[in-house]
Amino acid sequence: LLLLAPESKSHEFKYRFPKGLVYEETSSRELAMETFADARTFRFKMRSDAKLRRTFVPADKNERPTIEKVEVLSLANTVVEDPEKEPGTKADPSQGQTFLWRRMKERWGLYTADDVEVTEKYPRLVDMLKNWRDARLPKEAVSVGDQWEVPARAFLRTSGHAVPEGVQGVALFTLDKVEEAIASITFEVLFTQRVSGTYQSCRYTGTWLFDIKNARDLSFEMTGDLKIDQGRSGKAELAMKRSVTYR
Repeated sequence: LLLLAPESKSHEFKYRFPKGLVYEETSSRELAMETFADARTFRFKMRSDAKLRRTFVPADKNERPTIEKVEVLSLANTVVEDPEKEPGTKADPSQGQTFLWRRMKERWGLYTADDVEVTEKYPRLVDMLKNWRDARLPKEAVSVGDQWEVPARAFLRTSGHAVPEGVQGVALFTLDKVEEAIASITFEVLFTQRVSGTYQSCRYTGTWLFDIKNARDLSFEMTGDLKIDQGRSGKAELAMKRSVTYR
């Protein structure tokens, strides 16, 4: 008797942002670092929190945004421990303001409601907005158990990290399961980079929930550790969370 295995269904991953879609994204990042120099240990601990409400005004024929209204409900950095700074929370200058995030011919730009460009004035907010997440999607349809790779440089951009020159490595994603059109994806990222003359190696692991039916993110979180000069000059632990709610 020949038993046939059930056919594995494939799933296409893409984003769609129809005109008028409103969503709120809440994100947090934490960094705890130790550096070693002159037989001394320096400890740093900091946190960044943000909450944005984004409304897609017009969209192109592929339901990709061309203009977004961005309300900065909160955006702040907190110093928990630093040998040279007082502990405390400092709001970003963009907090409490509303902007237009506009796609132009070769770049995106940040504008006030009066149509004045302020892209250079609010670098923290711009870095958060310009990190388009398409780069981590699989280029072809995938089935449960399938894997795909993304260059580490592209992954860092999609998660809002700075990307120093010379970043080398990959992010490996695995589609673990799909239930009621919600995809559960796990990933591991291994990369190296040079920053201020130091050699750094980093490893992230995390989970990502994606709504296949509605073509949108639901949540994304990861933790990681970093070693500076193989741990001789320092080490760090990192964590990031992002959740999205839609209207």
